[in-house]
Amino acid sequence: MLTNFVIYGLPGGIGSLLATRVGLGLPFIEGWVNKEPLKGKIAGIALTALVSACVLTAIGIGIRYLTLPMILAEFKVQNIPLSALGETTQGPWWTTLLAAISAGITEEVGFRLGLLTVLIWMVGWIWHDETGRTKPVGFWLTNLIVAVLFGAFHLLNLSALGLPLMAGLVIRAILGNGLLALAFGWLYWTYGLECAILTHSTIDVLLYVLLPLVV
Repeated sequence: MLTNFVIYGLPGGIGSLLATRVGLGLPFIEGWVNKEPLKGKIAGIALTALVSACVLTAIGIGIRYLTLPMILAEFKVQNIPLSALGETTQGPWWTTLLAAISAGITEEVGFRLGLLTVLIWMVGWIWHDETGRTKPVGFWLTNLIVAVLFGAFHLLNLSALGLPLMAGLVIRAILGNGLLALAFGWLYWTYGLECAILTHSTIDVLLYVLLPLVV
């Protein structure tokens, strides 16, 4: 609980205080609290999230297959079975579904609402327009930094599986998750945190719940 608070809760709490100052936030939750009409907006954001999730899922699968030959070669040298990746081990579908939804919420709160918002707020002191919002160059710089950190954060999954930090696995973790993080950051910047959360959770459901059931 303490680890989750430090990684997700604390940054998210700080980010929620700073988000409106840099033109970011949770427009649907804020609109619901302020009793604003949201019916038409919700459908549009849901469609945006679904389309984005399908495209990003395809990119994620492509990166998996591109890095698979390198991973197989490294596993062969160290005599590690491919099953060590854990991708062929599936628990009950509903536990994976809950994990996918949970990851979409917590990681977006910690990395986008938290870390990205704080960095955008800091960079905004240097690059901002006449309204006070951070300029696009400042956003993309901070979004890239957070994306790399987001990818590196997923290297912890390798240690959880007892795998060494081999080149193929590192490239897959940082490149795959980093590219997705860039998209999540843009969705947060453009449509709000709810869209980023919905897209992230949908991708995880497609990759870790539906795909294993089909393939």
